[in-house]
Amino acid sequence: LEIFPEKIRKVIESHGDVYHIAYEIGQEMSLNIIGQKDKTITSVIVTAQDVAYTMQQIQEHNEVAVIEWTDNHTGLVGQLVRVIGLFTREGDISGLAIRFGKSIPESHILIQDILDNGNGVLLMGPPGMGKTTTLRSGAGYLAQRKNVTILDLWISDLTSGGGYIHPSIRGASVLRGAVKDRAENIILAVQGLLPQWLVMDELSHQREIDAVLSGSRKGVAIYATCHGKSLGDFINNPVLCRLAGDIQEVILSGSTAQARGLKKQAVKQRTGSAAFEYLVQMLDPQIFAIYKMEQ
Repeated sequence: LEIFPEKIRKVIESHGDVYHIAYEIGQEMSLNIIGQKDKTITSVIVTAQDVAYTMQQIQEHNEVAVIEWTDNHTGLVGQLVRVIGLFTREGDISGLAIRFGKSIPESHILIQDILDNGNGVLLMGPPGMGKTTTLRSGAGYLAQRKNVTILDLWISDLTSGGGYIHPSIRGASVLRGAVKDRAENIILAVQGLLPQWLVMDELSHQREIDAVLSGSRKGVAIYATCHGKSLGDFINNPVLCRLAGDIQEVILSGSTAQARGLKKQAVKQRTGSAAFEYLVQMLDPQIFAIYKMEQ
């Protein structure tokens, strides 16, 4: 909180467990609070001076003369904090989106037996549900016993900023890179680092999905997260559903549908092998719905 002006800091402290801040010049500062679905709009209008102060504090914390941005991302050295810069067309900073990560030991405990058995796990849930926290906790647990590689964005909140490895994931290898390079890094990790486990946050892009499927089919267990509020969100997402083995809609013949006792001829079927043994829907940080992905 020291990166904010005092007036901003007091507002943040008064709103409890904040995990995300929208901090744009001329706009009301908004907060996302753990356990609340909607963002909280504060009465504080962010000024250019407020943003300049925060930028200066980030520089001083990281001991750099100029903040280094990778894909508009930066962070705080040694902290589980992700900072996204918002820029004008002229390249001037217009605001910041700041997300605070957490390290909560044993937050993976509900799926520890699955991890112990070497089964790949995909954590799914809406923003703020604790997916990254659970991912980080499980990765740290695995790293004490297995060969674990974590794929991380440059200076993101998964492993901490500035090349520093947070104590919660000591023992894991960290392969960093830009967003657009992550698919290549997945392939590099599988072929060059020979991990037993590959860990990554927020799967979403087609090329990443292809690389994850390739890695899992080479015997690497995958532990990852994705966004989604329901099982239907996952199944009906044309990109993410490939992780379950390319679930596609097919038209059955009338006789086949009748033999199966189906009223409709259009059904969803798996056409390939899944990248994960289990899909874990996080309904709450301490309530998980666990689905077995049949191979």
